[in-house]
Amino acid sequence: MAVKELSAIALGNAPAKADTVIGVQSGPINVQSTLAQIAETVINTSVGLSDGDIVVDYKNGYLQYVENNGAFSITASEEDGTCALLIENGASAGTVTFVGFDGLSGDTIDTVNQHKFFLSVQTINGVSACNVVSGGS
Repeated sequence: MAVKELSAIALGNAPAKADTVIGVQSGPINVQSTLAQIAETVINTSVGLSDGDIVVDYKNGYLQYVENNGAFSITASEEDGTCALLIENGASAGTVTFVGFDGLSGDTIDTVNQHKFFLSVQTINGVSACNVVSGGS
């Protein structure tokens, strides 16, 4: 397929045959409406602690957070996915332990009240990794 044809498809002006073959909707794309729909699906999910532990669950959405008010562990998911997890230290913050991750990198999570940490967590084909970035207070 020529570059000109690909441009036509991207602009919604593809010939009927290309629409049928690759499933591209013909006609203009309403970018503003599409972005609004995407924004509605990005929600923050509070991850509750169960018995002092969190098992990463990508079905909770991409943006997740938890308040650290005592020691707990974060266990890697066996399912493929990715998420950003924010840890916000409370007045009685405890040690965070990582379980089942194949790779762990980044900053050390402290127990200082009001400190925040951003975790980037991924699992692909059963291999899990986590990177920690301090967000200060």
